[in-house]
Amino acid sequence: MPLHLTKVAVGCPTVEILARHQALRVSDSVVPVMTRYRPKREAELVGGSLFWIIKHSLVVRQAICGFDEAMTDKGLRCRILVNPKLIEVMPRALRAHQGWRYLDAADA
Repeated sequence: MPLHLTKVAVGCPTVEILARHQALRVSDSVVPVMTRYRPKREAELVGGSLFWIIKHSLVVRQAICGFDEAMTDKGLRCRILVNPKLIEVMPRALRAHQGWRYLDAADA
């Protein structure tokens, strides 16, 4: 079973605003999501989903296509490459956190 991630959509109070922000960053049919640390279990994550937390609820997900790295003004960062299609899920309450967290398939 694939492994999933959760991440807070910082600065995006609605799914529509998240979609608008991501539409500006689509490149080669993927949206790069920058994060500081590369997941150690990245092989298990490809084929899983990135679940977005908006207003303390998991509300949408995107398929994880892969990972790569990019140099920024803050140093080397990991890019989570996700499918641009946002898939709505049954909302589920979840506390906000910094960065990303693993989410087992049974909890997704």
